[in-house]
Amino acid sequence: MAFSHTTVLLYETCNALSIKPNGVYVDCTLGGGGHAEVIASRLGTRGRLIAIDCDPQAMTAARARLISYQDRITYVLDNFCNMASILKSYAPDGIDGAIIDLGVSSHQLDSPERGFSYHSADAPLDMRMSQVGKSAADVVNTYSQSELKRIISQYGEERFANRIAKEIVQRRETMLFSTTGQLADAIKSAIPGGYYEDKHPARRTFQAIRIEVNNELDIIPPTLMTLVEALKIDGILAVIT
Repeated sequence: MAFSHTTVLLYETCNALSIKPNGVYVDCTLGGGGHAEVIASRLGTRGRLIAIDCDPQAMTAARARLISYQDRITYVLDNFCNMASILKSYAPDGIDGAIIDLGVSSHQLDSPERGFSYHSADAPLDMRMSQVGKSAADVVNTYSQSELKRIISQYGEERFANRIAKEIVQRRETMLFSTTGQLADAIKSAIPGGYYEDKHPARRTFQAIRIEVNNELDIIPPTLMTLVEALKIDGILAVIT
């Protein structure tokens, strides 16, 4: 599937940064390069944008899109959880601003092979933003019932977390989960009929497992603190949630 990403709050966030032509900026979640393109277009040849993403597909697509600005962009294929070491290497004197989008890429959601969506019945149960490390299948097939209940309840705020965890454990005794459709079906069968008539019954559990797979809630606070500490006087951090 060709890379396609919808950039949210494009000009709102870029305008908020008050770009200085010779400034140093960080796009912590490069994605399709929408924000990076606007930031780079406002930089002079002495300005610098550090563009970070852990998704190789996103990085490749963004590089192609931003070819006209390659003289002012430094690309870093890494997870923003390593922000301290990234800034030490590429912006040791501090930054004038940064932008970070804490949502999920629309490309990842729309690409069945990435396994983020409960609408794709036969997609592999993956959910890894970086495409390395433990997958959603690993979580679903190896975590204990109590562990599954905890993450579904804590990260998904799902009131039927215990029933869902129990159903998952019972089903995997017969066959391990390998597709998003199998997981969505297990979740749906564990929830009382008609309870989530207006929304898909699997949405909260899928969110919870995605957060667990990518360690999202543990890496965000220290990353934000690192960025704040790196800001120069009058520097600005824009966060999209």
